[in-house]
Amino acid sequence: MQRGQNFKQSVFTLKQLADEGDLTAVQQYLKKYVSALPETEIIYFCKNHAVNALLNYYAQLAEQNGIELDWHTDIPETISVSEPDMCSILGNLIENAFAGCATLGEGVRKYHCLSVEVKNNANLYIVSTNSFDGFVKMKGGNYESTKRKGSGIGIHSVKMVAEKYHGTAMFHHTESEFFTDVMIRIK
Repeated sequence: MQRGQNFKQSVFTLKQLADEGDLTAVQQYLKKYVSALPETEIIYFCKNHAVNALLNYYAQLAEQNGIELDWHTDIPETISVSEPDMCSILGNLIENAFAGCATLGEGVRKYHCLSVEVKNNANLYIVSTNSFDGFVKMKGGNYESTKRKGSGIGIHSVKMVAEKYHGTAMFHHTESEFFTDVMIRIK
């Protein structure tokens, strides 16, 4: 998922330029970045503009990697969860899902299902399911990274953001699917 890392690096670069107050450099960087992106139609996933931009980025990545998407995202334009936190949760979940799909060989169906919705104006529910090869590393009942030593940064980040909003994040798997259930209190 090299493009995901490039996206994260670009965000950090833009933040540094913005912190320095160099608007001209930010505009030049964005112009170069946008010109390098493939031209595709913008898809309307939800009312929240930051999340919609993030989901469009990952939808393009899914298409390039042959990953079928079944996404239903009903996120209001404004929500009590900050946009950086919402994008962090979704970005980490999608990165992990796509990394799982990448473990599958050619000719095997790769897919990611994502449902995001607000219930009773009180809770935000995020459910993610993706295909993968079934290989996991666990220690003490917790998932470990299959890419490096220690716990996965993505799962840890999702848990931390959920807890920040007095919510929960649970993960489990079968021999061919990985599941994530996140609940965040928004009242």
